[in-house]
This record gives sequence, C-alpha cells and structure tokens, in this order.
Amino acid sequence: MSHELRTPMHGVLGVNHLLADSDLSEDQRELVATLQESDENLLHLISDILDLSKLDAGRVELDPVTFSPRELLDLAMKPLQVLMTHGRLCWHADDGGDEWLEADAHRIRQVLNNLVGNAIKFTQHGEVTVCAKTVESASGLHLQFEVRDTGIGIPPDKLDTIFEAFGQASPATVRQYGGTGLGLAICAPLVERMGGKIDVESELGHGSRFRFTVAVERATRVEPRVNAAVDPDSLPRLHVLVVEDNKVSQMLIRRLLERDHQRVTFAGTGQQALAIAHDQRFDLILMDLGLPDISGLEVNREMRTHDAATPIVALTGEARRPSKRELTELGLTGWLTNPLDPERLRRTLLWSGSADAANDPPARSTPREGNEPSSSGSLGGV
Repeated sequence: MSHELRTPMHGVLGVNHLLADSDLSEDQRELVATLQESDENLLHLISDILDLSKLDAGRVELDPVTFSPRELLDLAMKPLQVLMTHGRLCWHADDGGDEWLEADAHRIRQVLNNLVGNAIKFTQHGEVTVCAKTVESASGLHLQFEVRDTGIGIPPDKLDTIFEAFGQASPATVRQYGGTGLGLAICAPLVERMGGKIDVESELGHGSRFRFTVAVERATRVEPRVNAAVDPDSLPRLHVLVVEDNKVSQMLIRRLLERDHQRVTFAGTGQQALAIAHDQRFDLILMDLGLPDISGLEVNREMRTHDAATPIVALTGEARRPSKRELTELGLTGWLTNPLDPERLRRTLLWSGSADAANDPPARSTPREGNEPSSSGSLGGV
C-alpha cells in the first residue's frame, strides 16, 4: 500500500514542483503554493497512516545512526519556530548534550515533531520548552526528552485515551485546532520500540508536560557533511536508464532529468530493461521496484551478473530505507523514495558522475545532512 499510495502522490507533487518552476503570474504562484501546502499535508497524513499500520503489524525497523543530541534538537526545532506565532519556542540539551550517541535519530525526530507540533498548536500564549539529557541507570543509557507548554491542557478523564488512534480531547478541539489524532498514537509504540517509555502530566488550562525516553549507546564523534543545494550547471552529463512503468512518473522524471541536460532512456518493463541494458552502456540506472512483469529487484540481480559497476538506485514508494548492508546484499547503490525530491535526484546525478561512483559509496551521513538522517550511506539519503 505504501507504493500504491505514494505513486499518485509522486505525480501530484511532481507536477506542482514543475509548475512552481515555470513562468507564473503572482496570482498563479499563490495558487500553486497553496496546492503545494495541501499536497504536503496529505502526504504527511498518508505517512502517518502507513506508520500506524506498520506499527500494528510489528514491521517498523529501526536504523541507528550516530548523532549529537544538541544538533538533533536544533535540526528538529528550528523549522518549528515559525509556527510559534503567539509566544516562544525554546530548547536546550543539558550537560552532556555535546556527547555523541547512537540510536534511530529519524524516529526520535518524528516523535519530537509530533509532541512539539501539538504543544505549539495548543499554546496560544506563553511558551513551549524542550529539554534533552542523558540518564544512566541499571537498565542502561537512555536519552530523555521533556516537552512542556503553557497551553490549554488536557482534561483528566482524557489522559488515558490520548495515545489511542484517532483520539482527541473533544469534538470541539478537533473543530478549533484540527488534526487527526494519529500523532500520539504513533509516538507511544515508536518510543516503546526504541526501548523507552512515554508519559504525560497535564492540568486543564495550565499546560501539559510530555516526557519520553529512548535507549541509546555512546558513540564516537563523526564529522557531518552539510549538503548545500546542487548547482545545476555543476552536474555531469549522464546517460540515464529509467526503469518505470507508470506514465505520469515517466513524464515527471523525464522533465526533471532533461531540465538538467541529462540524456534519458526509458524501459517500461523488467524484460525491456534487461534487453536495453544488454545492448547499451549507462552512467546511472533508476530502478522502479514495482514493475508489472518481474520485480525490480530481480531485474537488478540479473543486471549485476554482467555489470557490477553501474550505479543502480531504487525508485520506490516504500518509505523505509534499507541499511547499507542490505543495499549491498541487494546489489543496489542507493534508494530514492517517491514522491521524488528533485534536489535528492540532483545529488544522485552529481555522485554518479563523480570518481567515487566507481568505488564505494561515500561515508554514512548524519542528521545534519538533510531532513532525514540517511539509513544506507550517502545515496540512501539522497
């Protein structure tokens, strides 16, 4: 279902991106911006529903990366500052905040974004404060977060139900503040999956305090790489084979690649891709994993029997990125998730045309690199 839901969203968001880059009047640009905001809200809702389904099925996999709690807080909180229009958002990591830890930083940020987003939404005046500190006990090392707000608070009789799916304090709350009630329902099992627990204290009219912990391990400091936006003029000129059966996706990918002066060849089936790759050499192969005849992974395995060097990057609606080890076992160089981010596609082109592409993928990324920590080496995050 992840693939089936994200594929049409790839079309909606992709066309909107192309429209935003075209010659528009001021009124048209405002309409496109509104469309983009609605698209992203819908994609966020789809992602929440898919996450909840995976959690119910016990299929959420954790992907530990090395991170600094202080940098993770900065990365998670700064984009949320603009939402705090009636007060202030402040955050800090206590003593030890500069140490380096290992855990699933992406999932930690997902929980933080839900809790802080709720705190901001329900705080019309005052402040939202977020704190992080490490706590060591007989059960091991944990990273503890606390989110406090001075908002409307939660009625005592609702405290036991707010972590249930689609749970809201009242219909009036939904009408006034919106929301689906999925955020907290995702947070609780995610925290438990990360070896921690979550609890809440609240007083109606006087704000709330959410606290959660996750199990972590101490790690050695890594030097993060900051990915600046790729200058289109710096891109190499590549011959790219795109293995994709969806006509809308084909159109979008063609426009994105040809806009950056890339030469593009398309294959609509696995068998067609194998025949084309046998007769021609490519600098990069973008491989849809959900092909109509044989799976993209099978096509990939067959291609690797006679070509071990060409970068092959998966195109998929599956949100979870495999680890670097899993990618290597699959014979893949990287992983691009639909809806396709044009900037990540450019980073893929840039890397594929570099000398590094003939060797190993670049070093593992850290949370500073982009909106999500990479889970599979550099190309897993592009």
